[in-house]
Amino acid sequence: MTTKDLIIQTLDRLPENLWREVLDFILFLLQKQSKLEVLESSENLEPIKKPQFIYDRDRLVGALVNAETFQQYLAWQQQQNEPADNLSDRLAELQQACKEENYTLEVSPRVDRPNAFLEILE
Repeated sequence: MTTKDLIIQTLDRLPENLWREVLDFILFLLQKQSKLEVLESSENLEPIKKPQFIYDRDRLVGALVNAETFQQYLAWQQQQNEPADNLSDRLAELQQACKEENYTLEVSPRVDRPNAFLEILE
């Protein structure tokens, strides 16, 4: 069984389009660092309990995490990319709540405030 096959087995919980991207990225990093020997034995492919960091000359370039953690990250990322509620949506929500509660906003009559500029001109 090849290293690629072993990695595919560990990533089988992810949707196909995601695990292929993750697999290609991991293999690229490992080949770049000439560390494929780390994945040669099946003992190294047991579920990851904590992130395993990948460095390039003391610079963090990646991390291996378990599939569940990666799924949580993807869900969080999707949530962050969702557009925030805008003011008009919030006002419509407030208006609907007021209708349901039969609430009317009491508006006081308009009153002109003193205008210092006009007083100077007089």
